Amino acid sequence: MTVAAATERPLATLEQARDQILGGVTPKPVESVDLASALGRVLAEPLHSRLTLPPWDNSAMDGFAVRAADIAGASDETPVSLPVAGEVAAGNAPLAALAHGTALRIFTGAPMPRGADAVVPVEDTDAPRGTAGGGNLPPTVTISVPAEPGAHIRVAGSDIRVGDALLEPGRRLNASELALAAAGGHGRLAVFERPRVAVLATGDELVPAGADLGPAQIPDSNSIGLTAQATQAGAEARSLGVARDDLERQDSCVGGAPAVAVHAREGSGVERRGRAHHEARGDRILRQCP
Repeated sequence: MTVAAATERPLATLEQARDQILGGVTPKPVESVDLASALGRVLAEPLHSRLTLPPWDNSAMDGFAVRAADIAGASDETPVSLPVAGEVAAGNAPLAALAHGTALRIFTGAPMPRGADAVVPVEDTDAPRGTAGGGNLPPTVTISVPAEPGAHIRVAGSDIRVGDALLEPGRRLNASELALAAAGGHGRLAVFERPRVAVLATGDELVPAGADLGPAQIPDSNSIGLTAQATQAGAEARSLGVARDDLERQDSCVGGAPAVAVHAREGSGVERRGRAHHEARGDRILRQCP
């Protein structure tokens, strides 16, 4: 290729090539999929929370639910001992309100009982470290620190509330966004259908990757890369293999495709023999350097 030829037919930039392809693209229809099938899909509609989280005040620590006023004077020198009236585990609603001058053993994530306004971590009590006691319920608990009202409590709605915006359309969904959708009460999402892409390599000199090379032959690497890039971008992509430099054979391979983009080298068979043919078909020809 001469310098003059390159000047007469400048190469397409990345942006121009992208605009050529996207200029003929319309959004795919919308479908509903479950969360397990939504990874990597493109969200089609705004997503809002259906739930308030946490739905109720709950404990942020393993420890003991108390009334802050009952332990206001607690210290190492003057610890406060309270009778343990019961316990509240995660997944269980408190059976009764907390009475003045008592404590309830409580576990992380458990709903706060009525009457309790603070949680004392187990580390600040005489219960075994690293646990809220476990096993049998202790008759009493000795507390050596005071607690402010609200200490170690996750307040209802402190994460999200009903109607809060979670995700905007157009996002390609990742793992954390799927977890957010689940936390917001969604089991299915409206996403765009995946585009379907087939990649056909052409050239008498090409052989499938991994095959033995004959005289004047090279491995087909472009179709492997393009198929992988299409898959990585979210398409349902497959390779049609290698077709010889025969326009009728190539047409039979891509017949029925709603759109064809031809990725060709300057001076390649497409440029030398098939440009007019592909243009007549309405195919989009993208050229690259030799």
